[in-house]
Amino acid sequence: MLIDSDAFIIFGAAGLVREVGELFDVDLQNVRRLFPLPHMLERGKLARKYSPAIREKVKSWCAVIAPIREAPSAATRQLLLDVEGLHDGEAQLFGLMFENATYQLLSSDKVAMRALTEREELKSVYDSLSGRVTCAESALLALMTRIGVGALAAAISPLREHNSMLNAVFSMGTQTPEDHCREGLTSYLSELTRDLGSSFLLNIHDI
Repeated sequence: MLIDSDAFIIFGAAGLVREVGELFDVDLQNVRRLFPLPHMLERGKLARKYSPAIREKVKSWCAVIAPIREAPSAATRQLLLDVEGLHDGEAQLFGLMFENATYQLLSSDKVAMRALTEREELKSVYDSLSGRVTCAESALLALMTRIGVGALAAAISPLREHNSMLNAVFSMGTQTPEDHCREGLTSYLSELTRDLGSSFLLNIHDI
């Protein structure tokens, strides 16, 4: 299972990477993250955005989860890098997914996912990835069922000020009613499903 950096920060800072792997029935030794993430947490945009405590917790999970050392073919990579909205990391992830039919992806990059629907030459990539990509909202819904809304809200609490979706869904912190959280996550998930098509996302909470 591959995890993009946005999703890895959410679940790493929350201390829930192991639980996320369990949702997919994947051992941690079979989970991969993007190689540059620890360095990005030390300097640049991510270093400015997140507190030292959040960055240290995510980096501790980076030490547990092996980085991706594969690369898609040059042709696949170039095809994806030519698309507005796809940066280098997502091009690597989508390219590896396209070339490896058994890989799964947990992603929070909605701009990148939507970019796959905007150009006809990406239809083969879109079709290949369909049913193998899970968004963070779906994983959060599944985790809520497994560990409870209070534990989940407490785990993601440090991230609320940095993430508008998490702040809206868990607007009252650990006191947020479960039905409010579920309605919020379902609303975000429904909007993304509408944009991407009903078959693209794997809704892990339904498994």
